[in-house]
This record gives sequence, C-alpha cells and structure tokens, in this order.
Amino acid sequence: MRKHRGLFVLSRQCAKTSTLNGIFEGGGSVSKWLIILGCALVLVGVLLHFFPSLFSWFGRLPGDIRIESERSRVYFPITSMIIISVVLSVLFSLFRR
Repeated sequence: MRKHRGLFVLSRQCAKTSTLNGIFEGGGSVSKWLIILGCALVLVGVLLHFFPSLFSWFGRLPGDIRIESERSRVYFPITSMIIISVVLSVLFSLFRR
C-alpha cells in the first residue's frame, strides 16, 4: 500500500475509466456486435413466443430429413440450414462494406 491512499484510489479509477472509454470509442467493435447479437436473439425469442406459426416452415422443406417412429423423432433440417447459411452470409457481407 502507498502512503497516499487518495492518489492510489484516483489512479485506479482513471485506469477503469480509460479502459471503458477504449471499449466504447472505437476499440469496442466486438462489444457492439455482442450487443447487436443479443438484441437479435431477444427479437427472435419474442417473435417465436407471440407468433409461433411464423417459423413453422423450419424443418419441413423438401430436402429436410424427418424420421419418426413410435418411440423417437429425428430431424435433419439440411435444406433449412443451407437457406439460413446463405441468408447470414449475405447479411454479413453487406455489413462488412
């Protein structure tokens, strides 16, 4: 510990402030994307809760494999995943520009 406690506390507060400023003023592209991703997940959750028929097509497209028996159900949504992959690729390429 230093003799001047006030100076030590002040220097710790300045270090925290400069770190936070770096995150939100240009060094924080990751934090911005995490916030956007979180908001998008909340939006999808709200849509699924209030409008469940909105995504009823998922897993039922031609090319999606569904195996149902008396005791089990297995889904392989191959075509649905390809469509989602293409849409996400287009969105990410638009945001990079």
